[in-house]
Amino acid sequence: MTAPHGSMPEGFIGMGGLQDLQRMTEDDVRRRLRAPVQRAVDDARSKFLEGLKRDVFAPLISIFKGATPPGFERVAEAFQDGQLALKNRLDLLSPLLDYGSAYMKEQGGFLQFGNNHGRMRFDQQLGPMRGCELVDGGIRLLDKGLWDIRAQLAFGGNALGLGAGYVKWMVRVYRPDGSLFSEQVGVEDNQNTITSTIVSSVVVPEPEYTVIVEVAWIHGSRLLLGGPSNTRLVVQHISRKTDVGATGAENSDEIEGGIQP
Repeated sequence: MTAPHGSMPEGFIGMGGLQDLQRMTEDDVRRRLRAPVQRAVDDARSKFLEGLKRDVFAPLISIFKGATPPGFERVAEAFQDGQLALKNRLDLLSPLLDYGSAYMKEQGGFLQFGNNHGRMRFDQQLGPMRGCELVDGGIRLLDKGLWDIRAQLAFGGNALGLGAGYVKWMVRVYRPDGSLFSEQVGVEDNQNTITSTIVSSVVVPEPEYTVIVEVAWIHGSRLLLGGPSNTRLVVQHISRKTDVGATGAENSDEIEGGIQP
């Protein structure tokens, strides 16, 4: 018996080989049957290792030797660009984690009959603070850039309904040397118990600027109500950029001072 084209199929045993077959053991048969499969496996492994050496190891060896494999520049540039883009995004997001909140304690404020101006003491920290710290009744900013500021005060009513209801108060930002950098003014004219809020923002050129709340004038018979329900000073870092737009320290029209009773 012959195979097509005169070739012999893998593992074919002719008539003359029957005696040899009879002398073969079980292990001999297994080895003979496994031979073509093993050759195919060895061939596939060899091709895989050649491809690995050509496509992976060779470029790495070239890098270690100081050479740059073809196309590697584009891959490296894309990788670097991706890293820079990610870094820029993280730089934009990280300032938003800088935050601080405080309130005046329940017995805070003036609470002394006849006083009608002064600094409010926001010395009660509310929750964790990052990128800022409580100092001298205000909040010190520990990084440059744009900061959002929000403050609320609560004013008691005029005693016996007498005297002016005019109140002028400010959120002020002081430089590290203690000089005034920026302020936002709030004005009320009401003899009743009221709350007043200032929403502000400032761009500071360096760290160590401090946010302070001050009252310029209030009728001496009125109290400032403390506690977290009535008072709040909050700062939120928005960006580290300092070269875009105004800073909040520019000149403004003056609001006239307090109306004397």
